[in-house]
Amino acid sequence: MVAIERRVVHQREQLILRIAEEYRQMAGLSLTQAQARRLFQVDAERFPRLLHELVERGIIRLTPDGLLVRGTE
Repeated sequence: MVAIERRVVHQREQLILRIAEEYRQMAGLSLTQAQARRLFQVDAERFPRLLHELVERGIIRLTPDGLLVRGTE
């Protein structure tokens, strides 16, 4: 059970690093939440938690009109 949990945590961290790198490489990247879910292949159930973590880490931020853009990290 612990090995499964570690694998899930590792996969999540890899996804966060991938998203951070995409936003670093494409400075003007601006996506709706639906576009981000499709681009990063994240299901609708997991996306809100992932979005919260990305915002908390400063990787992305939400604009007033709901777009996801590069954060301050």
